[in-house]
Amino acid sequence: MSKKLTLPDSFALARIIKKANLKPLFVDVSEHVIDGVVDNDKAIEFLADVMMQLSEESVENDIYMFLGGLFEMKPDEVMKLGFDELFDKFKEIGKENNLVNFISGVRKLMK
Repeated sequence: MSKKLTLPDSFALARIIKKANLKPLFVDVSEHVIDGVVDNDKAIEFLADVMMQLSEESVENDIYMFLGGLFEMKPDEVMKLGFDELFDKFKEIGKENNLVNFISGVRKLMK
């Protein structure tokens, strides 16, 4: 059982994306990727890709905190995850949540 995404999660992700100056990229790409998606698989891939793009040092700790809350782990445990483990965690979240709606909600917060 994984965590249910909540409104605070949307705000947290929106703040991280803005802080990393990726707002235009996120809004633009999410409109193309999400608007035609019927299932969570593409949304899981998209969200994992967004996390990988957030490589700005200024948001690194914010990402660990955000993902720690999402995965119900401590931030230092998140830091030790491999790429396969990270993607598996996103899949877990995708099973319990409608990521298409979540990403759309984040996008609306950023407009």
